[in-house]
Amino acid sequence: MEHVNLTIDHMHCASCVAKIEGALSAVDGIESISVNFANETAAIDYDSTKISEEEICAAIDNLGYKGRKKSESKEEKTPFFSLKVRMMGSILLSAPLILPMLGFEISPWIQFVLASIVQFVGGYPFYRNSLVALKGGSASMDVLVALGTTSAWGFSTVALFTGFTPHLYFETSSVLISLILVGRYIEDMSKNRARSGMRSLLKMQANTARVKKGSESRDVPIEEVKKGDIVVVKPSERIPVDGKVVQGRSEVVESMLTGESNPIFKEVGNKVFAGTINGQGLLEIEATGVGEETTLGHIIRIVEEAQSSKAPIQRLADLISSYFVPAVLVMSVITFLTWLILGEGREGLISAVAVLVIACPCALGLATPTVIMVATGSGAKRGILFKKAEAIEQARKLEALLIDKTGTITEGKLSVERSEIDESMRPIAKALAHRSEHIASLAVAKSLGPIDDLPVDDFLSIPGKGVQGKVGGTLYFLGSAALMKEQGIEVREGEMTSVFLGADHTLKGAFFLSDRLREGSKSALEELQKMGIKTYLLSGDHETIVKKVAENLAFDGVFGSVAPEQKADYVKKMQEKGFLTGMVGDGVNDSPALAMADVGFAISSGTDVAMESASVGLMKSDLWNLIDAVKLSKKAARKINQNLFFALIYNVLGIPLAAFGLLNPMIAGAAMALSSISVVCNALTLSKSFGRIRS
Repeated sequence: MEHVNLTIDHMHCASCVAKIEGALSAVDGIESISVNFANETAAIDYDSTKISEEEICAAIDNLGYKGRKKSESKEEKTPFFSLKVRMMGSILLSAPLILPMLGFEISPWIQFVLASIVQFVGGYPFYRNSLVALKGGSASMDVLVALGTTSAWGFSTVALFTGFTPHLYFETSSVLISLILVGRYIEDMSKNRARSGMRSLLKMQANTARVKKGSESRDVPIEEVKKGDIVVVKPSERIPVDGKVVQGRSEVVESMLTGESNPIFKEVGNKVFAGTINGQGLLEIEATGVGEETTLGHIIRIVEEAQSSKAPIQRLADLISSYFVPAVLVMSVITFLTWLILGEGREGLISAVAVLVIACPCALGLATPTVIMVATGSGAKRGILFKKAEAIEQARKLEALLIDKTGTITEGKLSVERSEIDESMRPIAKALAHRSEHIASLAVAKSLGPIDDLPVDDFLSIPGKGVQGKVGGTLYFLGSAALMKEQGIEVREGEMTSVFLGADHTLKGAFFLSDRLREGSKSALEELQKMGIKTYLLSGDHETIVKKVAENLAFDGVFGSVAPEQKADYVKKMQEKGFLTGMVGDGVNDSPALAMADVGFAISSGTDVAMESASVGLMKSDLWNLIDAVKLSKKAARKINQNLFFALIYNVLGIPLAAFGLLNPMIAGAAMALSSISVVCNALTLSKSFGRIRS
């Protein structure tokens, strides 16, 4: 099974979404498809043994749209037919047609010529898209526009050539097309602004890198940089790759990844990341990740997938939109026939045209995805990575939150306060500790000094408990009290995190570690309490230690001696009590619990974004980043509800007014254009209010 994100050109309304999804879902080999009207993309899962990306694009092209890979450039439209040119030309040609309404005389034949140019040149795409839609067995917003404006133009043309009536409606058709083009132009600009979050991420990617070969260095396209290349970064330049410093010292600003404004000192051996900015020193960096393999590339992929995903509430809007255009066509016919029966054929025509143009499924189609685009883009710039649109909907409903202790409530920087171990055992403890990546082992290793050449055989890491290995033929264990007890070794625990060394059923040594409470943890927990979210502390440490850490903190429950695989059970218990439950962890040992939770928050320490089990990634290692995510989701949900209300109430009120002849078609056209614009602009206000989330 493969996944691809495609860009789809020439979509014009929400009914296009239903058409593409319906047609491609029936194609053999395509397992699932989600089309996003707002950012013109499709997220597709497919069986590569049955269908290729090229065949998927061809299937989209056959529907009258243009499917292309994101890396492919968009076909340039000829300037004559560009939206902006058509809009401005239509406005200029329509302006004289309004003069008769103001009491000025203008030849009806001049009106006919001007209106015909606007109708068939300015409105050409409406006809083209309508034919494509009807060939595909569906009707789109363009069908409504084409029918409405053609009816007004056609009635006026027949009247002019036959002398049937002195009243012409050329201004109605021309001004309608002009207004709709203005609306689409503003809508396109607004949608472009909604994508600003993604564009700002893309701008962080370097186009070139200065690669060192021997004693010389030269600039090459970033695509030519390979792992292992030495990249030279001068002062104030953006670092183009992930890598480690092999020469030089400097401070690096990583705020675009972590949100922290203070520069971080880097020297030989330290990791650096693509998209960050070098300070005043010259750095030589060995590339370990390039392009999509960098931390920044991974973040961009997450945001792209989130923006292409579909929130559950959007599926309802798409369903309504799929039936919307046919229903409007029926209402328009009923309106005309009713007025005709009443002996008001001319009024019936105008009212029917007004019904066609006032109805707009575009606003429904844009209501949710534009908010999702703004929320994911704004969140990413501030260290919040929503992996799916569904996570934004779910996060606002959180009722219970299980929080891993180390690295979340505490700083996760353990240090050995004291140790009780014989000198002869220190090299063995050092050898085992240096081979482990657990933060407790790292603290022990640091306290014991650089690694020696002492050989360790049959080394094994035991998740959540410690490590074991043979030294001189004896099997040693280094780890938690639980590991010691499994080996029949009696230990005594206190109020500090402990790491024990044991062998032959005998305790050989102990290290007592401390971890400081993270700044802001207390106030963040109090804020969560104010938000009505119950909080529970989980840790693999002994319950005595966990309760000591939780003193004076606003927890509703504290659980110690919890193995990584048991954390998912605690999540399940909360869900069985009826709580919508979130889990906060580091994304590695906590993976089962993160996957089980309704919303999994992975603390990524700013640069580690390996959080496949979580639905939200937090780039800052503190709970305030989580609170920001929850509050952002609440604000986004409000915007979605507002947009859906605006879109629905607009049609509920507008269509009956048009049918009863209380709405001039030109006013209807302006209102239709404004409905989509208002929905997009309302979504954009979310970005402006983001800075006030913590208030």
